[in-house]
Amino acid sequence: MEQQHERDDHESSKDLLEGVLEKALAAVTLELRRIAPIHEGLRDYALLDLHEDTKVEVTNAIALYDARVVLLEAAKAALLALLGLVDAIPMDDLQATVARVRYRPIKLPPVTQAVFDDLRDNQQTISAAFGEFDVAAEARTVSIEWGTPEPPAPNAQGE
Repeated sequence: MEQQHERDDHESSKDLLEGVLEKALAAVTLELRRIAPIHEGLRDYALLDLHEDTKVEVTNAIALYDARVVLLEAAKAALLALLGLVDAIPMDDLQATVARVRYRPIKLPPVTQAVFDDLRDNQQTISAAFGEFDVAAEARTVSIEWGTPEPPAPNAQGE
């Protein structure tokens, strides 16, 4: 009877751990999705004609996001590996440790007014240019009308 109770406790702990790991994996995936457009936007800024100080700040910000993505991808890989090994993991207080994992947002350091103005000016010019574009109408159907076939015209030698 006691062995059955221990097996039930182990199964319940295993299920709990799987749930915790799946929640952690979902949190990592959500964080990767949340920061993707910010990361892409910073890379887009880096391609613009920025003042030198602004380029430095944007490059530093990209480095912070690059590092965060590397860590999140490593965490994701580790969580997937753990999920595959749940049966072999000692239960101890691993669940509590995984449950405490939180991702603090990246807080970029303040920039000078000149850098901020340069970023804003570039944003405004991009927005102005974007406003000039319209979406082209897409063809929804195509119809072909077949005419009456005509024989080819004779060539210069009368053939």
